[in-house]
Amino acid sequence: MAIRNGIAKLEHKNKYNILEEKFNKSASATCSLRSDDLSEMSTICNAIRNSFTNMVQSLNEFQKLINTLGNKLLEINGIAVQQEKDYYEYYSYKLNNIIHELYRPLIAFTKATDQKQKMVWFDYHRRN
Repeated sequence: MAIRNGIAKLEHKNKYNILEEKFNKSASATCSLRSDDLSEMSTICNAIRNSFTNMVQSLNEFQKLINTLGNKLLEINGIAVQQEKDYYEYYSYKLNNIIHELYRPLIAFTKATDQKQKMVWFDYHRRN
């Protein structure tokens, strides 16, 4: 266990030393920058900033397109729902007509008291 802790501390110290060396190198490199280097860095920063602005604008345009597509899908869905409602109402109307056409003969049949009246009713409606 002590060996593991020692190795972990050593690894941590090595990572710290490596980071410190990198920091010192970059700090000394920064001190020796020329004005050309600074203007190049400024140009790169501006390019990144412009690229970011363009990316945000592109994302905004993309979002608008997605919203437009979503609205179109809702519109299409609404049309489909309305068509289904219209079909339902049409077939409901047809079904009501069929029920009304059958209602009176069915009532007459159920009111027929004897078998002869029922046979007369059946023969009449089978022919018509």
